[in-house]
Amino acid sequence: MFHWPRSCFFLFVGGLVSCSESKDDRNDESPCVVARHVDQCCSGAVPASVDDMSKDGCLQREQRAPAVETCSKVSDCNKVACGARTPPTPSRVAKRSGGSCVFANECESDADCVLATNEAYCCGCPEWLPRSLLATDPCFSTATAPVSAECVACPAVSETSCSPCSATTAAGRCVDGGHGYKQCVSG
Repeated sequence: MFHWPRSCFFLFVGGLVSCSESKDDRNDESPCVVARHVDQCCSGAVPASVDDMSKDGCLQREQRAPAVETCSKVSDCNKVACGARTPPTPSRVAKRSGGSCVFANECESDADCVLATNEAYCCGCPEWLPRSLLATDPCFSTATAPVSAECVACPAVSETSCSPCSATTAAGRCVDGGHGYKQCVSG
């Protein structure tokens, strides 16, 4: 069974997920990120506050390998074919709107997109990402900015065990992602 953090509603037609906290639990200062319940196979990404993630060890940042040490109920979802059952992630960026975390535009212009690598994954390749994500997630690095010491990066792997990355020659562009939010994509 899938559990949304606090009280949430999901309106798939508009691609909107909104989660709000009770007045007593609300921390309007806690930053928002895109997260996923790692104890639930085929669960969609949700906007969540960092405070919510600290209270629920199974609610973890999207684009990370599940941290078993904080969630003993991590599902072995690699064997499950989710297909269309997993809702698409409309954005890799979340923002606070009142007492709720909501998905947000990744960019407003092409200049808001940067080529970066997710160092939390083994054998990660550069991809066009929202520049704002680099400011909030220590695991993304660029050619000029190394990964932060705060990131639990992939354990060292032999370069020969990874397939080579495709050359990224196209410029990053900010486009309508089709889910109601602008997204960074390769040219």
